[in-house]
Amino acid sequence: MTRWMRLFLRLLVFAALTAGGIWLGQQVMTDPGYVLFALGGYAIEMSFWIFLICLIVVIVSFWIVSGLLWRTGQLPVVLWRAFGSVRRDRADRRVAEGALWLQRGEPDRALQLLTKDSVNDSVPAVHWILAAIASAQLEDTVAADQYLSRAQSLMRDVPKPLLVAPLPTRFNELTRALNKQWNEDWVLLACRLDCEDPLARLRDLQRFEKRHSASPMLALVQAKLARWAGLEAEATHYRSRAQKLAPDDPRILLEAVEAALGPHPALQELAAVLDA
Repeated sequence: MTRWMRLFLRLLVFAALTAGGIWLGQQVMTDPGYVLFALGGYAIEMSFWIFLICLIVVIVSFWIVSGLLWRTGQLPVVLWRAFGSVRRDRADRRVAEGALWLQRGEPDRALQLLTKDSVNDSVPAVHWILAAIASAQLEDTVAADQYLSRAQSLMRDVPKPLLVAPLPTRFNELTRALNKQWNEDWVLLACRLDCEDPLARLRDLQRFEKRHSASPMLALVQAKLARWAGLEAEATHYRSRAQKLAPDDPRILLEAVEAALGPHPALQELAAVLDA
């Protein structure tokens, strides 16, 4: 909206108010009206316009007085809520400080703060969960269980424990599991689960290359399978890609050593230690 349009709207509103005031003044002068209130031996007479003004004054006065009385009546409630808010903020700061000491590796100091009353906490379940963690770090399993049961009693819905999926025992189970959810540690099982035909297994793993091109363990497994299948060029290619993705990984470095020196019992023992 431009400045001239705003000015025009203001002038239009002013003109409308002026015209309305002139019309109202003429109505008051020409036809003031008549209002009579009679009750018992008393009578109140006034013009209609004076009655209208008195009615507006009464309504506004009633609104102001009722608002003041309501505010005054709510004053104890407001003060009680303010006092409760101060106590809750203090309790929340105590929980935050306990969590900070817990993160710093001092569970004893954290437990001193977290074992205080948690009635005023905004989330009291967190209070007892942190206390249970601190007790567990202090190797007090009995107290940890007690704090954890208190936390569960304050929670509406207790989350169920996550079920750990069992390790696949066959290669086809492994590929189906990796297809649903990728797991870097599980990829290494492709070299150990009934691996009788490394070339066929290498072809089966090629379907994961595009989706997981940044996986160093996939490149490592492909390098191992290619080397076992006698494909030295492919093994070198996969090995170099694994080294680019994770140059400091000990399993990848061990594969490079084994590819250069050949199989050795010491290298196999080291690989078993790294895979454990």
